[in-house]
Amino acid sequence: MLAEIDEKIKKVERAFSRIGYFAENVSAEDFCHHMTGEIFSEDRTTLRDVLDSESLVVYTNWWR
Repeated sequence: MLAEIDEKIKKVERAFSRIGYFAENVSAEDFCHHMTGEIFSEDRTTLRDVLDSESLVVYTNWWR
């Protein structure tokens, strides 16, 4: 799973760097922990939902 997350992060980073946006350095492990940690809302978006949607990978990642 971490290899898939890393691949998705890198794919989105490459696409966004071409238009001048750069992500904070986020490891696949940190991303996974962020997505699977305790939540305090009714949001039921899963890690699989995010990995299946590049736009959610962008939203979930930290952009500057």
